[in-house]
Amino acid sequence: MLLSTRRGCGFNSVKLSLRVIIVLCILLIYVSSRILLSSFSSALPDKIEPNFRIDNSYQKYNHQHDNADDIIDNIIANDRNIVDILEYNESMSTNYTAQISQYQSESGTTVTNTTTAAPTKKPPSMEDMIIDTQRQKIAAEMNDFNFTEEMIGLSSLTPETNGRQIHNIIISTWRSGSTFLGDILNAIPGTFYHFEPLAHFLTAQIRGPPKSTDAINTISELLKCNYTGLQQYLRHSKESGNQFLRAHTVPLWNSCKPHENLCWDPNFLNSFCRLFPIQTMKIVRLRAAFAESLFKDPALNVKVVLLIRDPRGTMASRKPHSWCDRPDCNTSAELCKDLVDDFKSAKILINKYPSQFKAIRYEDLSLNPFNMTKEIFNFYGMPFDQNIDNYLDLHTRTRDGGDYSTFRDSKTVPFLWTRSSTWAEVQRIQSYCAKAMSVWGYKLIDNKKELNSTMFNPLLQNPFAYDADFAAT
Repeated sequence: MLLSTRRGCGFNSVKLSLRVIIVLCILLIYVSSRILLSSFSSALPDKIEPNFRIDNSYQKYNHQHDNADDIIDNIIANDRNIVDILEYNESMSTNYTAQISQYQSESGTTVTNTTTAAPTKKPPSMEDMIIDTQRQKIAAEMNDFNFTEEMIGLSSLTPETNGRQIHNIIISTWRSGSTFLGDILNAIPGTFYHFEPLAHFLTAQIRGPPKSTDAINTISELLKCNYTGLQQYLRHSKESGNQFLRAHTVPLWNSCKPHENLCWDPNFLNSFCRLFPIQTMKIVRLRAAFAESLFKDPALNVKVVLLIRDPRGTMASRKPHSWCDRPDCNTSAELCKDLVDDFKSAKILINKYPSQFKAIRYEDLSLNPFNMTKEIFNFYGMPFDQNIDNYLDLHTRTRDGGDYSTFRDSKTVPFLWTRSSTWAEVQRIQSYCAKAMSVWGYKLIDNKKELNSTMFNPLLQNPFAYDADFAAT
């Protein structure tokens, strides 16, 4: 009995323990479910039933998943749009590049900024149009020009095409026929003519440094078509009373006069000068000895003609002009000293540079203009064509115009001084100029009767006489 009682008590204890374990398991399951549900929706009210919470959490997850799918779809669609845009831009860039290449080929220009809109041709400047017009005029003028073998063609003579320009210079003094000879040379097609480029030295003869250094530099830079550093030359020729100097350069004056600032713009002048195959200068302030400085510069390609006149004719021609009021111009002693020095220089230069230096007398040119001009042109290497023949025929038959006119009866003009000068004036000049007249071949007048005689011939043999055989052809 006692044993049965003990067995009953043990069984009851086991049952109690099982119940406790079961309760604990239920509590564990409940707590675990709470934790699991909280991961889906920790914000749901405690009183909502567990099944609803689970269903709602899955619905929210599914909704978020659907949204994610939509986002991915949108991204894929956007990617496709981006690819389409990139392909379109590449196509447009290819087309635009092709358009630019075609434009560059047609216009000869270069487009460097391809981010801009369609390229447009830059309109030419006024200076460019003037230059181009003159270039065409020169080409037309030279179309019938008789180029020598040395010249080859126009492009071989123009600096803008790296050609070797021809440079012809006349050295003389005031009122000695240089304008007449200069205008003959200026009648050659394609000539850029400098009328007294040393005028800014005023009424003075240049016989040594520092003036001679400045003068040679001015001449050299002009012949090289470089006006950039010639401020004094440009400033002087721009003054209202001196613009006639520029007007003698007819092509330049006609081109720039409507836009006057261009006439003295160094950059424009540099470009304009480089169009011409020939430059010609007539210089009346520089003595012959300084021609050697020009010969020593091979880049200049210079030939010089020294033009001499009977001092009695020169002084008579200067007498009416008020500008000739300085000792270098109005005194026969200074003139004839220069004539003697020029003779000495001429002997040296003709011997040393026979193909580059020549001396002639104005009277010989005037008495025999056609043959002497042929000789001068032969020396300069210029063809004597019908245009020059016509010019001489027009300008040497009759006198027309004022004291500066080159329309004249050339056979009488050199000797007008025998009628306009008094015997006293002739005596005074001859007293200072006997040596100069002797070396250059001019005859002295012995008395007043001889001065008034229509039979008097003041010319003796020219010491540098031109070739008579050539003149007769």
